[in-house]
Amino acid sequence: AILEPEDDAGAIASSVHTRARALGADVDEERVVIAALGRLAEHGGWRGAAPTERHVPVVAEGDRGLVEGSVDLVLEEGAELVAARIVLGPEPTEAQRAEASLLAAALAAARGRKVRARVIVA
Repeated sequence: AILEPEDDAGAIASSVHTRARALGADVDEERVVIAALGRLAEHGGWRGAAPTERHVPVVAEGDRGLVEGSVDLVLEEGAELVAARIVLGPEPTEAQRAEASLLAAALAAARGRKVRARVIVA
């Protein structure tokens, strides 16, 4: 994983730098990713979280057709699951919120459990 809940700024920068070199990313791209992950690391929905799953693909038949995408993090919160989508930017768009809700509903149908959607802005 590129980011763990306990990672500090140094660990984030080191991890991003290693991956950026392997991908051929330039310094500006590296800085943007480090800044975004730094904001995510400080987010209340991430800090102290213990994700049960990451990058979970979801494909399900919904009432509006096929739902296909991925949930960034699945978290256990009591008796229910939280399907978290991580987005970059100052505020999630309505489309991003709708996507998170659709993916959470599809995951709930597949798992037979209550699933809440959460959008984490990094």
